[in-house]
Amino acid sequence: MKLIKYAAGLIIIITTAFSFTGCYNYQDINKITFVTASIMDIDEDDNVLIYLECINPYRSTNESSDKGQKMIYVGRGKTYLEAIRDVNRTSAYKINFSQNRALIFTENAVTKGIKKHIDLINRDQEFLVKPYMFIYYGTVDSLLSYGQNKDEYLGLFLDELTLKTKATPRVIAENTNDYLTERLAGNGIALMGGLKFKEELGKSNLELFGGGILKNDTLVKNLDVEDTLSYNFLNDKVRTGTLEIKNPQAPNEFITLEILKSKTKTDLEYDGERINLYKTVYLTVTIAESQHRLVIDDTVIEILKRNEINNMKQFLNDVFNKYKNEGVDIFEIDRLLERKYPNLVLEDTIGITDLILNIKVDIEGLLK
Repeated sequence: MKLIKYAAGLIIIITTAFSFTGCYNYQDINKITFVTASIMDIDEDDNVLIYLECINPYRSTNESSDKGQKMIYVGRGKTYLEAIRDVNRTSAYKINFSQNRALIFTENAVTKGIKKHIDLINRDQEFLVKPYMFIYYGTVDSLLSYGQNKDEYLGLFLDELTLKTKATPRVIAENTNDYLTERLAGNGIALMGGLKFKEELGKSNLELFGGGILKNDTLVKNLDVEDTLSYNFLNDKVRTGTLEIKNPQAPNEFITLEILKSKTKTDLEYDGERINLYKTVYLTVTIAESQHRLVIDDTVIEILKRNEINNMKQFLNDVFNKYKNEGVDIFEIDRLLERKYPNLVLEDTIGITDLILNIKVDIEGLLK
């Protein structure tokens, strides 16, 4: 029901926006098909294959209610733009991307590389509304069949889902502006959020999970959920979420800490041989749940703080060293180095970088 209202509101906004120009009437609006989600794949001949989820707004001058019809279009071409033009040859109305809410690439597409197809997103004025970008792990047919009900829109759903979860530790939320900036800075590495179906109770639910690491617009490695947690903490992208630690009074049980505030400050120094990457994490949490009775006093609070600090140091160091050994810099070391030492040129910067952590945890509130 919420998505239905969202779609209706989108139609109203579009109609109102065009009416302000003084150049459009209801008939003009009825001749435009608005894209809400775009899926891009690359076929065996390296042609671009696009699937567009669209809404065709319709409002009659004789009716007070807004209507819209959901449609799926498929286009193929040597370039992204040619594929869009191919869709226009099959659509009765002009395809418009100004309301696109999700830009999705298949795993096949990013594995082959999207460098020569990404330029249109940066140049075309219709892409000024920066949608979130995703790598989809699965078959296109499954994604297209999502929300068979004509009132359910994939693009609107993903937009709302990402806005709701983008500050949590286990999700990567990157829009086109983020991606286009990252791919041109430092070592050309940028990330995209992951998208897949999860089977639960006999149903397939679409979920955000981890993501993919792209270098020069080609997928080089997938980022799982646990690695995403460390990545977000080290790059100051965590604002909410939960963490789990062992209950000190019941070693086989867990305590859930809810993140109230999180801030990561970064500094970098080069001593002529090694790079020291300083990360100071300020974390404020509260005890949200305990699987066993927990008697709180100052000693227990200090134990919980120490345990959480040790846990964070371990998983942050493990993930940093993992990608350091693979030579994949997802921690923006090249960008930080270029900013602080603009005339310094080094090779394999992550290989000579040491991570120095300082983690401060504050626990607010008491569990009675």
